Amino acid sequence: VDVQNDPFFKNKTFIQREKLCSTIAFPLRVQEEVIGAMFFSYRQQHAFTQEERTLFPLLAEFVATSVNDALYLEQTRREARRLTAALKITEAVGATVTLDEMLSEILAVLAELYTKTTPRIMLYNPATYTLDFPPNLSPNYAITNPLYAGMRGLAVDERSLAGSLALEALQTGDKCSRYVPNVAHESSYVPLRLDTQSALGVTLMGGDGESGNRKLLGVLLLESTECDAFPEEDHEVVLGIARQTRIAIERAKHSADLRFRSSVIGATSWVTPIVHDINRETGRIRRRIAR
Repeated sequence: VDVQNDPFFKNKTFIQREKLCSTIAFPLRVQEEVIGAMFFSYRQQHAFTQEERTLFPLLAEFVATSVNDALYLEQTRREARRLTAALKITEAVGATVTLDEMLSEILAVLAELYTKTTPRIMLYNPATYTLDFPPNLSPNYAITNPLYAGMRGLAVDERSLAGSLALEALQTGDKCSRYVPNVAHESSYVPLRLDTQSALGVTLMGGDGESGNRKLLGVLLLESTECDAFPEEDHEVVLGIARQTRIAIERAKHSADLRFRSSVIGATSWVTPIVHDINRETGRIRRRIAR
């Protein structure tokens, strides 16, 4: 194609910048699926010979196969990393540790799985109607925007991504998730970190009841320094990690309740003999009155 005079290519920025004159293009196709395109371009007028027209399609077929193999290999590697992350989180949740230790381990696994991402977990406080940042997690969530320095949580309302997710979950009684490929286009995103470009959030819902009848525990949010950083397959992975995080929170709360009940029983164990004595004396008094 004479790109300087062709209606499709004429005046295109790339053509003008590279000063191209002639080009020939072939689709990169694997099993009838197009995965890209391959161009051979010249900065001077060039008439493509029959030999080139025979050779270039063969080369494009070879390149398509190589690219597809590389994509498959990378997909396999990503899947292996996800499975390893899920196993590590399962081990952390199953271990006998505190809630802060479990949540810290989950954040560390997420940071390792998504290298350009800052994960954060916020716990719902029904008394203040806020999503609070747990203060003892490691690594602690660092707010880099001076406008929000010292913030300890977010209100449950539509003024932030996490807050709006929590509000929707409280209203519906079911889990909610939202992906923002470019936070610059999201009015409800609060830029606590100045380098965030995209974000993926999901609510942490307690209980195994029917949809519409579950309790909000908190919100898991992943913030990346790259735009559109979370492909669709990552959404299911993060939802699975959110379920494991919910188990960790409920398990820790259940353990805390058991410890509280045990301490109450231990602290009030002396009451039982006294109550027995009181009941015995009361019975004697009643019998005397009856006489």
